[in-house]
Amino acid sequence: MPTTAAKVQLRNPDPKKKGPRMAKTTSPVVRKAALATLPTKAPGLTLAEFHAALAVRLGRTTGWDPTLSAQWYGMAIKLDLEARGELQRSGSPQRSLAHDRELMQIENVFSQLPQVTTDRLVLRRMRASDVDDIYEYASDPDVARYTSWAPHTSPDETRQFVRRVLDAYGEKRVASWGIELKAERKLIGTGGYGHWDTGHSTAELGYVLGKPYWGQGLMSEAVAAMIDLGFQRMALNRIVIRMDPRNIGSWRVAEKCGCRFEGIARQVVRAKGAFDDLMVWAILREDWAKRAAR
Repeated sequence: MPTTAAKVQLRNPDPKKKGPRMAKTTSPVVRKAALATLPTKAPGLTLAEFHAALAVRLGRTTGWDPTLSAQWYGMAIKLDLEARGELQRSGSPQRSLAHDRELMQIENVFSQLPQVTTDRLVLRRMRASDVDDIYEYASDPDVARYTSWAPHTSPDETRQFVRRVLDAYGEKRVASWGIELKAERKLIGTGGYGHWDTGHSTAELGYVLGKPYWGQGLMSEAVAAMIDLGFQRMALNRIVIRMDPRNIGSWRVAEKCGCRFEGIARQVVRAKGAFDDLMVWAILREDWAKRAAR
């Protein structure tokens, strides 16, 4: 049965007593919305207790972060109190609680897409002003030959793609980086995690690069940085890269970054009107750790 939301009575602490207090940036509207996500039979909490529970989950003591959603805070408090046995479970399905944890974990990493810098590249959030750069390679038939999408036929099509990515940023969902070449201050490709299974600590990585920049090790440089972030920030155990078996350049990138070839999944996707095979490459945390220790 779905969890029934209930209000939680907060007792204002004695103003004469010292102790942790809610940050001045706390919005009453945000706090109320967060409390609405708590299940029934929650104990009465003082503002200080509310703040302390939140700090435990966030691993910080600076109070609320206004960039995170109210729902995130409500889930954080609920999970923290349940873990410490201070809140009776609501009887909702276990998969609902797992879903809450998954949303929290994704939002914690992607609420502000981390910018990553390498020797020659900057992996950053895409911008509306990147449309022309993206269209330049997305409209190239050679670039799109082995992708699941057809070459873009107009800047408007690219603009729609960028808008979807910006929406994902705004909703704190898993989203891709734009790959900027430092020397030219130009976006030359994109890459990132398209799917993240937090329950199994597994994610799938994808990437694309403009043709003028092939064969220079740039994609391997970018993918290596994405893999590092996956194991360091996302706590992944396994990262998967799949590609068309004919895309020799792509599987060379995967191999160079430490991935192992695991086989071919037959007719696993439907793209451009046909069922296609995909090569499966993957790297485990233990493989990555061994490479890093060299």
